[in-house]
Amino acid sequence: MKKIHSVVYLGGMMLLSISTFSQSGSPISLQRRLDKHDQKSSLFTQKPSPTIPTKPNASLTAGITDGADVHIFPSSNVQAEVTVEINKSNPQNLLASANTLLGPFAYNQGFYSSSDGGLTWAGADALQGISASTIDGDPSVSFGADGTAYMTTISGGSFGTNGYWFQKSVNGGLNWTAGVKGVSNANLDKQMNTSDNIATSPFANNFYNTWTDFNSGNGAVDFNRSTDKGTTFSTKIVLRSGAVGFGQGTNVQTGPNGEVYVCWADHTAVVSPYKATGMGFASSMNGGVSFTPASVIFPYSGTRVDNTSSTYNFTRVNDFPSMAVDKSAKSHKGRIYIAYPEANAVDQHSEIKVRFSDNKGVTWSAGTVVNIPNARQSFFPWITVDDKYGIVWVVYYAFDQATGYATNTYVAASLNGTTWFNQKASDVSHITAPIDNTNFAAGYAGDYIGIAAYNGVAHPTWMDNRNGTWQVYTSTESAHTAPFNLLQEDAPVAQSSVLKVQPNPVNNVMHLSLSGTNMQSVKLFYPNGILAKQWNTGDLTTLSVAGLKSGVYTVSVTDNKGKIYSQGIIVQ
Repeated sequence: MKKIHSVVYLGGMMLLSISTFSQSGSPISLQRRLDKHDQKSSLFTQKPSPTIPTKPNASLTAGITDGADVHIFPSSNVQAEVTVEINKSNPQNLLASANTLLGPFAYNQGFYSSSDGGLTWAGADALQGISASTIDGDPSVSFGADGTAYMTTISGGSFGTNGYWFQKSVNGGLNWTAGVKGVSNANLDKQMNTSDNIATSPFANNFYNTWTDFNSGNGAVDFNRSTDKGTTFSTKIVLRSGAVGFGQGTNVQTGPNGEVYVCWADHTAVVSPYKATGMGFASSMNGGVSFTPASVIFPYSGTRVDNTSSTYNFTRVNDFPSMAVDKSAKSHKGRIYIAYPEANAVDQHSEIKVRFSDNKGVTWSAGTVVNIPNARQSFFPWITVDDKYGIVWVVYYAFDQATGYATNTYVAASLNGTTWFNQKASDVSHITAPIDNTNFAAGYAGDYIGIAAYNGVAHPTWMDNRNGTWQVYTSTESAHTAPFNLLQEDAPVAQSSVLKVQPNPVNNVMHLSLSGTNMQSVKLFYPNGILAKQWNTGDLTTLSVAGLKSGVYTVSVTDNKGKIYSQGIIVQ
């Protein structure tokens, strides 16, 4: 979102427009209602109501327990477009940030900190140390290896000079330094930051930021960094030129050895409504000093719509990706995961897919659908990896009713990126709809939601209007039984990679092998965690699954030392 006059970009040319702003007029995903920003308007009136009582959802699948929804920071102000991160040096410390509206055209950004694992929160709906008139949103937060918190927002200003604000906190996100410019003289959109949070990394505590600059051709993907926690910033690097097509929805992440990865929704042309045509990607092995040439690592059929489409109740919805890297000590250490929405080939409804790479982004797996099968539309995915157990978590919205725009927030979890288990996170559904077309850009209802995870616990964070005002909520999702088989915190978790189950899918007989140890017992679990079959004696390498219903199951093997090994299978 920017405080500028409405513009239209055509082949790198900028044309002034006096028409009412619509996302169909430009690929920029603004929040502000630009055409009315300087005009008088009736007073903005919120409609808060008492918090609706909530209770945890019954388990939909094996091993994920849903906690009750937590209203992060109740207020009368709009909160939307939330991001969240966990401090892995103190996992009870969570930090979230969201765009806020404090009055008619009074745009700001909130910060919210928890010191008890997301049960209670403190903070404010306005940033510290930055003038309110210069905050244009797109919040992003991260933690460094030493627990320093970082927060960024697009900075307001005259057209083409906005850049981004940078702030840091040394007390878990309760207090923040005065904002400094990380970059200036750039027409930023969808900036995202991260920090290298591995203490043994050669680039530990480096800060990285990426964005789209719509002053550069049709929209270039840029990057810069700070190696001294925001005292100085590097000159920007152009990762993807805006000369042909454009890139948008950038995401930056780090690997276990200091690798830096950037991805974005790539567009071969500038054609409304700007559906993505492929996944853009670049990587750095020297702490962001230089990058590989940008490339499209795989094509995908985007799902982006603007406010003129009825698909999401005249709400604009993007098709931007989210990325995470496994930095655990488990079998998939170093694996890069990307979650993204893609149009179903049969009826074009939006599905959430995940692909992964085990060779630093050179080659990628096929896309796997992770959302619930009955979702009419699934959108706004965000992905993270639990760096203790290697569990991959994805949060997303879903239309889970046969008709209408009723929406729930779901999480999907996986140990391998191919077998996924879903759990509803929201205790109350909401109706997807524009927040307020008078104060906000037409169709705006936030452009992303977030999730953070560590030590077998995930914290999906989203916005909904269950109480009459769009506010931010979170829930605690705990993975503790099959198929995740989490042991107590100080005990090692056995690696799934040494357990082999073939064939997969299986029809009647499955063959098991477990390298380096001996099998003591084998259990087969239904998706809801109920035991389907168990074998304690005889030949445990060849087992019959005849007579079982078709579906996804979890094979759980205990060895002669009591360690547990898991593998998801499909029974046909």
